[in-house]
Amino acid sequence: MVDAIFASHPVPDRARVRGAADGRKGGFMSKYLLEVKYTPDGVRGVKAQGGSARVAAATELVESVGGKLDSFYFAFGDTDVYVVADFPDNISAAAVAQTVTAGGGATARTVVLLTAAEIDAAASKTSTYRPPGS
Repeated sequence: MVDAIFASHPVPDRARVRGAADGRKGGFMSKYLLEVKYTPDGVRGVKAQGGSARVAAATELVESVGGKLDSFYFAFGDTDVYVVADFPDNISAAAVAQTVTAGGGATARTVVLLTAAEIDAAASKTSTYRPPGS
């Protein structure tokens, strides 16, 4: 049934990216969401250099660890920037988040994004669990 629903709008399991960090052409990378909050110094930097400079810096950072920037959006509210990127592994995603935070101009929260196919696979896995009190 799921295949019938998505037949007209297929969703790839993972983004196929040439030159993945493991050196294989066409390796698969996982998608991550980075939620970025600027510090007052970070806001001053954006104001001085503009948003395009931050997009360029983010693109360079993500690519430096073998990733690919998918999207970069400024936002209102508690989160100043939402970045969606493909990374070859959790270590690369963590390295980017640590680099951003260590720079002092922002903090980054990383969220692993899953495809519908991955959720289907998780739902079909057999596991055991006993809730507390049972």
